[in-house]
Amino acid sequence: MLMLLTVYAGAQSAMITLKKGHKTIERYFPGDYINCRLTSGEWMEARITKMYNDSLQLKPFELVQYMNALGIPFTDTLWKNKRNISLNDIDAFPRRDQSVSYIKNGTIFQVIGGGYILLNVINTLSDGDKLFADNNGVNLAVAAAVLALGTIMHTTHTPVLKVGKKYKLQYVELKPTS
Repeated sequence: MLMLLTVYAGAQSAMITLKKGHKTIERYFPGDYINCRLTSGEWMEARITKMYNDSLQLKPFELVQYMNALGIPFTDTLWKNKRNISLNDIDAFPRRDQSVSYIKNGTIFQVIGGGYILLNVINTLSDGDKLFADNNGVNLAVAAAVLALGTIMHTTHTPVLKVGKKYKLQYVELKPTS
């Protein structure tokens, strides 16, 4: 892999890396696509046309869907004017989809806790039993705690990698080897 990166990097003049501590999360080269949020709150999907030590020249685009002459839906790329963006203007990147994101964002705990409470209440009342008889109150309290944990996880989970304390953007000059 290092040899492949060296061969690929030999044709490149620079790259931008997104790092978490000393670990590289993503690399961007001229010609690559980038999806990022700017400090203004605007999300931008673009192709990197040039890189400088403190900025990027981007060619933003948008995928547009329309009906062609036959009435069939068609998708086309709408290219916009080039923009120069300072690296300091990049605020965040979307978090990659993860296979267990429903656990990390708390959704599974909300579904389990809420579903147990709902089924328990329906079954208890339909049987004519008291809601908090025997150990049912403890069971409902545990289910409510699981639901609350899922809600807390859901509100604190962020779908973006925010550039700042934890994640850093770094410009790397690539020099050709002789």
